Amino acid sequence: MISAHEKFVSLKFRDVEPPTNIQRTHEWKGFCVERVEMTGAREFSYDWSGCAHYLALHDLKLVDGETAMTDATSQRTLDLCDRLTFAPKDCRVSGWSSLKNRTNSFVALTFSPDMLTEEVDQAGWAVAPQPRLYFSDRALQSTMSKLQAAIAADDPRGSAYAETLGLLAVFELNRMQSGTALPDIPDSGALSVRQERLVREFIAENLHRSLSLAEVSGVAALTRFHFTRAFSKTFGASPHAYILKTRIERAKELLMGSSLPISAIAAQTGFNSQNHFAAAFRSWVGCTPSQFRRARND
Repeated sequence: MISAHEKFVSLKFRDVEPPTNIQRTHEWKGFCVERVEMTGAREFSYDWSGCAHYLALHDLKLVDGETAMTDATSQRTLDLCDRLTFAPKDCRVSGWSSLKNRTNSFVALTFSPDMLTEEVDQAGWAVAPQPRLYFSDRALQSTMSKLQAAIAADDPRGSAYAETLGLLAVFELNRMQSGTALPDIPDSGALSVRQERLVREFIAENLHRSLSLAEVSGVAALTRFHFTRAFSKTFGASPHAYILKTRIERAKELLMGSSLPISAIAAQTGFNSQNHFAAAFRSWVGCTPSQFRRARND
Protein backbone atom coordinates (compact mmCIF):
# COMPACT_ATOMS: atom_id res chain seq x y z
CA MET A 1 0.00 0.00 0.00
CA ILE A 2 0.97 3.62 -0.41
CA SER A 3 1.79 5.32 2.86
CA ALA A 4 0.47 8.77 3.69
CA HIS A 5 3.75 10.63 3.16
CA GLU A 6 4.16 9.15 -0.32
CA LYS A 7 0.80 10.18 -1.70
CA PHE A 8 0.92 13.70 -2.99
CA VAL A 9 3.09 16.51 -4.24
CA SER A 10 4.09 18.96 -1.53
CA LEU A 11 2.99 22.51 -2.41
CA LYS A 12 4.53 25.48 -0.58
CA PHE A 13 2.73 28.76 -1.26
CA ARG A 14 4.55 32.05 -1.04
CA ASP A 15 1.39 34.01 -0.21
CA VAL A 16 1.18 35.62 3.21
CA GLU A 17 -2.42 34.46 3.46
CA PRO A 18 -3.34 30.83 2.74
CA PRO A 19 -4.61 30.40 -0.83
CA THR A 20 -8.24 29.82 -1.61
CA ASN A 21 -8.23 26.28 -2.93
CA ILE A 22 -10.31 23.14 -3.08
CA GLN A 23 -8.45 19.95 -2.33
CA ARG A 24 -10.14 16.55 -2.41
CA THR A 25 -8.45 13.21 -1.90
CA HIS A 26 -9.76 9.70 -2.49
CA GLU A 27 -8.02 6.42 -1.83
CA TRP A 28 -8.57 2.88 -3.09
CA LYS A 29 -6.57 -0.32 -2.98
CA GLY A 30 -3.19 0.33 -4.59
CA PHE A 31 -3.75 3.95 -5.62
CA CYS A 32 -5.07 7.33 -4.56
CA VAL A 33 -6.23 10.47 -6.33
CA GLU A 34 -5.86 14.12 -5.36
CA ARG A 35 -7.60 17.07 -7.01
CA VAL A 36 -6.42 20.60 -6.23
CA GLU A 37 -8.15 23.77 -7.39
CA MET A 38 -6.63 27.22 -6.84
CA THR A 39 -8.36 30.54 -7.48
CA GLY A 40 -6.51 33.76 -8.22
CA ALA A 41 -2.87 34.63 -8.88
CA ARG A 42 -0.71 32.37 -6.74
CA GLU A 43 2.97 31.52 -6.53
CA PHE A 44 4.23 28.26 -5.10
CA SER A 45 7.05 25.74 -5.19
CA TYR A 46 6.59 21.97 -5.29
CA ASP A 47 8.50 18.75 -4.83
CA TRP A 48 7.78 15.06 -5.44
CA SER A 49 9.83 11.93 -4.85
CA GLY A 50 8.61 8.58 -3.56
CA CYS A 51 8.38 4.83 -4.04
CA ALA A 52 5.11 5.11 -5.99
CA HIS A 53 4.37 6.22 -9.56
CA TYR A 54 2.85 9.67 -10.11
CA LEU A 55 0.62 10.74 -13.01
CA ALA A 56 -0.99 14.20 -13.27
CA LEU A 57 -3.24 16.09 -15.67
CA HIS A 58 -2.87 19.86 -15.48
CA ASP A 59 -5.25 22.72 -16.14
CA LEU A 60 -2.76 25.47 -15.32
CA LYS A 61 -1.71 28.73 -16.97
CA LEU A 62 1.45 30.41 -15.68
CA VAL A 63 2.94 33.87 -15.70
CA ASP A 64 6.31 32.24 -15.06
CA GLY A 65 7.77 29.05 -13.69
CA GLU A 66 10.23 26.23 -14.16
CA THR A 67 10.13 22.46 -13.62
CA ALA A 68 12.93 19.90 -13.43
CA MET A 69 12.92 16.09 -13.34
CA THR A 70 15.67 13.70 -12.27
CA ASP A 71 18.25 13.23 -15.04
CA ALA A 72 16.45 15.71 -17.30
CA THR A 73 16.85 19.34 -18.20
CA SER A 74 14.43 21.84 -16.75
CA GLN A 75 11.44 23.12 -18.74
CA ARG A 76 9.73 26.50 -18.79
CA THR A 77 6.25 25.86 -20.20
CA LEU A 78 3.58 28.45 -19.39
CA ASP A 79 0.41 26.93 -20.85
CA LEU A 80 -0.09 23.57 -19.15
CA CYS A 81 -3.77 23.07 -20.00
CA ASP A 82 -4.39 19.41 -20.92
CA ARG A 83 -0.71 18.54 -20.41
CA LEU A 84 0.26 15.35 -18.56
CA THR A 85 3.24 14.56 -16.35
CA PHE A 86 4.46 11.10 -15.37
CA ALA A 87 7.12 10.49 -12.73
CA PRO A 88 8.03 6.84 -12.01
CA LYS A 89 8.97 5.85 -8.50
CA ASP A 90 12.19 7.41 -7.20
CA CYS A 91 12.06 10.10 -9.91
CA ARG A 92 12.16 13.57 -8.40
CA VAL A 93 10.05 16.42 -9.78
CA SER A 94 10.58 19.91 -8.42
CA GLY A 95 10.07 23.51 -9.48
CA TRP A 96 8.03 26.64 -8.97
CA SER A 97 5.02 28.28 -10.63
CA SER A 98 3.49 31.73 -10.71
CA LEU A 99 -0.13 31.26 -11.74
CA LYS A 100 -2.28 33.55 -13.87
CA ASN A 101 -5.31 35.09 -12.20
CA ARG A 102 -7.84 32.39 -13.07
CA THR A 103 -9.11 29.13 -11.65
CA ASN A 104 -6.24 26.66 -12.02
CA SER A 105 -6.35 23.00 -11.12
CA PHE A 106 -4.72 19.60 -11.47
CA VAL A 107 -5.61 16.00 -10.73
CA ALA A 108 -2.90 13.57 -9.63
CA LEU A 109 -2.98 9.78 -9.54
CA THR A 110 -0.40 8.10 -7.30
CA PHE A 111 -0.24 4.33 -7.61
CA SER A 112 1.69 1.23 -6.67
CA PRO A 113 4.28 -0.01 -9.18
CA ASP A 114 2.73 -3.49 -8.79
CA MET A 115 -0.76 -2.48 -9.96
CA LEU A 116 -0.56 -4.25 -13.33
CA THR A 117 0.68 -7.51 -11.83
CA GLU A 118 -1.94 -7.47 -9.10
CA GLU A 119 -4.89 -6.67 -11.35
CA VAL A 120 -4.35 -8.67 -14.54
CA ASP A 121 -1.58 -11.14 -13.75
CA GLN A 122 0.64 -9.26 -16.16
CA ALA A 123 4.35 -9.29 -15.36
CA GLY A 124 4.66 -5.60 -14.68
CA TRP A 125 5.25 -2.90 -17.27
CA ALA A 126 5.81 -3.73 -20.94
CA VAL A 127 8.92 -1.52 -20.79
CA ALA A 128 10.73 0.21 -17.96
CA PRO A 129 8.53 3.25 -17.18
CA GLN A 130 10.12 6.47 -18.41
CA PRO A 131 9.54 9.92 -16.92
CA ARG A 132 7.60 12.33 -19.14
CA LEU A 133 7.13 16.02 -18.46
CA TYR A 134 4.25 18.01 -19.95
CA PHE A 135 3.28 15.56 -22.70
CA SER A 136 0.06 14.83 -24.58
CA ASP A 137 -1.81 11.58 -25.17
CA ARG A 138 -5.44 11.75 -26.25
CA ALA A 139 -6.70 8.51 -24.67
CA LEU A 140 -4.90 9.05 -21.38
CA GLN A 141 -5.98 12.69 -21.22
CA SER A 142 -9.60 11.67 -21.78
CA THR A 143 -9.48 9.13 -18.95
CA MET A 144 -7.79 11.55 -16.55
CA SER A 145 -10.32 14.29 -17.46
CA LYS A 146 -13.18 11.95 -16.61
CA LEU A 147 -11.42 11.04 -13.36
CA GLN A 148 -11.03 14.71 -12.47
CA ALA A 149 -14.73 15.33 -13.13
CA ALA A 150 -15.71 12.32 -11.00
CA ILE A 151 -13.56 13.55 -8.10
CA ALA A 152 -14.79 17.13 -8.48
CA ALA A 153 -18.40 15.93 -8.18
CA ASP A 154 -17.50 14.64 -4.70
CA ASP A 155 -20.39 12.17 -4.85
CA PRO A 156 -19.96 8.86 -2.96
CA ARG A 157 -22.30 7.08 -5.36
CA GLY A 158 -19.63 7.57 -8.05
CA SER A 159 -16.85 5.95 -6.03
CA ALA A 160 -16.81 2.73 -8.07
CA TYR A 161 -16.79 4.78 -11.28
CA ALA A 162 -13.81 6.87 -10.18
CA GLU A 163 -12.01 3.72 -9.04
CA THR A 164 -12.56 2.14 -12.48
CA LEU A 165 -11.20 5.25 -14.19
CA GLY A 166 -8.10 5.18 -12.00
CA LEU A 167 -7.42 1.58 -13.02
CA LEU A 168 -7.99 2.42 -16.68
CA ALA A 169 -5.53 5.35 -16.47
CA VAL A 170 -2.81 2.96 -15.27
CA PHE A 171 -3.41 0.64 -18.23
CA GLU A 172 -3.58 3.56 -20.66
CA LEU A 173 -0.25 4.81 -19.32
CA ASN A 174 1.32 1.39 -19.88
CA ARG A 175 -0.07 1.35 -23.42
CA MET A 176 1.37 4.79 -24.10
CA GLN A 177 4.78 3.90 -22.65
CA SER A 178 5.05 0.65 -24.62
CA GLY A 179 3.59 2.05 -27.86
CA THR A 180 1.13 -0.83 -28.14
CA ALA A 181 -2.56 -1.39 -27.59
CA LEU A 182 -3.97 -2.20 -24.17
CA PRO A 183 -2.90 -5.69 -23.03
CA ASP A 184 -4.92 -8.54 -24.53
CA ILE A 185 -6.43 -9.89 -21.34
CA PRO A 186 -8.26 -13.22 -21.68
CA ASP A 187 -12.00 -12.89 -21.18
CA SER A 188 -12.84 -14.28 -17.76
CA GLY A 189 -16.44 -14.93 -18.84
CA ALA A 190 -19.56 -14.07 -16.89
CA LEU A 191 -19.97 -14.39 -13.15
CA SER A 192 -21.08 -17.77 -11.88
CA VAL A 193 -24.62 -18.14 -10.54
CA ARG A 194 -23.25 -18.08 -7.00
CA GLN A 195 -21.07 -15.03 -7.65
CA GLU A 196 -23.98 -13.18 -9.25
CA ARG A 197 -26.23 -13.92 -6.26
CA LEU A 198 -23.59 -12.82 -3.75
CA VAL A 199 -22.92 -9.60 -5.64
CA ARG A 200 -26.63 -8.75 -5.97
CA GLU A 201 -27.20 -9.36 -2.26
CA PHE A 202 -24.14 -7.38 -1.20
CA ILE A 203 -25.11 -4.35 -3.27
CA ALA A 204 -28.74 -4.47 -2.10
CA GLU A 205 -27.68 -4.69 1.56
CA ASN A 206 -25.20 -1.81 1.30
CA LEU A 207 -27.05 0.78 -0.78
CA HIS A 208 -27.01 3.19 2.16
CA ARG A 209 -23.25 3.80 1.87
CA SER A 210 -20.52 4.38 -0.66
CA LEU A 211 -19.41 1.18 -2.38
CA SER A 212 -15.92 0.73 -3.77
CA LEU A 213 -15.08 -1.51 -6.70
CA ALA A 214 -12.58 -3.36 -4.51
CA GLU A 215 -15.32 -4.24 -2.01
CA VAL A 216 -17.77 -5.51 -4.60
CA SER A 217 -15.15 -7.45 -6.59
CA GLY A 218 -13.95 -9.02 -3.33
CA VAL A 219 -17.39 -10.57 -2.85
CA ALA A 220 -16.84 -12.45 -6.13
CA ALA A 221 -13.18 -13.20 -5.26
CA LEU A 222 -11.93 -11.53 -8.47
CA THR A 223 -9.49 -8.72 -9.16
CA ARG A 224 -11.12 -5.41 -9.99
CA PHE A 225 -10.13 -5.55 -13.65
CA HIS A 226 -11.43 -9.10 -14.24
CA PHE A 227 -14.52 -8.39 -12.13
CA THR A 228 -15.49 -5.33 -14.20
CA ARG A 229 -15.39 -7.39 -17.40
CA ALA A 230 -17.29 -10.33 -15.90
CA PHE A 231 -19.84 -8.03 -14.23
CA SER A 232 -20.61 -6.20 -17.48
CA LYS A 233 -21.05 -9.51 -19.30
CA THR A 234 -23.42 -10.77 -16.59
CA PHE A 235 -25.51 -7.65 -15.93
CA GLY A 236 -25.19 -5.83 -19.24
CA ALA A 237 -23.94 -2.71 -17.47
CA SER A 238 -20.88 -1.49 -15.62
CA PRO A 239 -20.78 -1.86 -11.81
CA HIS A 240 -21.23 1.91 -11.46
CA ALA A 241 -24.30 1.99 -13.74
CA TYR A 242 -25.86 -1.04 -12.07
CA ILE A 243 -25.34 0.34 -8.56
CA LEU A 244 -26.84 3.69 -9.56
CA LYS A 245 -29.84 1.97 -11.17
CA THR A 246 -30.37 -0.12 -8.02
CA ARG A 247 -30.22 3.00 -5.84
CA ILE A 248 -32.82 4.75 -8.01
CA GLU A 249 -35.14 1.73 -8.08
CA ARG A 250 -34.97 1.44 -4.30
CA ALA A 251 -35.65 5.17 -3.97
CA LYS A 252 -38.73 4.81 -6.19
CA GLU A 253 -40.04 2.05 -3.90
CA LEU A 254 -39.57 4.24 -0.84
CA LEU A 255 -41.16 7.26 -2.49
CA MET A 256 -44.25 5.23 -3.38
CA GLY A 257 -44.51 3.02 -0.31
CA SER A 258 -43.46 5.22 2.60
CA SER A 259 -43.94 8.70 4.00
CA LEU A 260 -40.21 9.16 4.67
CA PRO A 261 -38.85 12.64 3.94
CA ILE A 262 -36.92 12.85 0.70
CA SER A 263 -33.75 13.67 2.63
CA ALA A 264 -34.11 10.39 4.55
CA ILE A 265 -34.67 8.45 1.32
CA ALA A 266 -31.55 10.05 -0.14
CA ALA A 267 -29.52 8.89 2.86
CA GLN A 268 -30.96 5.36 2.79
CA THR A 269 -30.08 4.95 -0.88
CA GLY A 270 -26.48 6.13 -0.59
CA PHE A 271 -26.61 9.75 -1.76
CA ASN A 272 -24.59 12.18 0.31
CA SER A 273 -27.10 15.01 -0.06
CA GLN A 274 -30.66 15.66 -1.16
CA ASN A 275 -29.32 17.74 -4.06
CA HIS A 276 -27.18 14.86 -5.35
CA PHE A 277 -30.18 12.56 -5.04
CA ALA A 278 -32.51 14.94 -6.87
CA ALA A 279 -30.03 15.46 -9.74
CA ALA A 280 -29.42 11.72 -10.20
CA PHE A 281 -33.13 10.90 -9.92
CA ARG A 282 -34.12 13.51 -12.50
CA SER A 283 -31.40 12.31 -14.88
CA TRP A 284 -32.56 8.69 -14.57
CA VAL A 285 -36.35 9.03 -14.23
CA GLY A 286 -37.04 12.35 -15.95
CA CYS A 287 -38.60 14.14 -12.98
CA THR A 288 -37.70 15.14 -9.42
CA PRO A 289 -38.37 12.81 -6.47
CA SER A 290 -41.15 15.15 -5.28
CA GLN A 291 -42.83 15.13 -8.68
CA PHE A 292 -42.57 11.35 -8.86
CA ARG A 293 -44.17 10.93 -5.42
CA ARG A 294 -47.02 13.32 -6.18
CA ALA A 295 -47.77 11.67 -9.53
CA ARG A 296 -47.94 8.22 -7.93
CA ASN A 297 -50.10 9.37 -5.01
CA ASP A 298 -52.64 11.36 -7.05
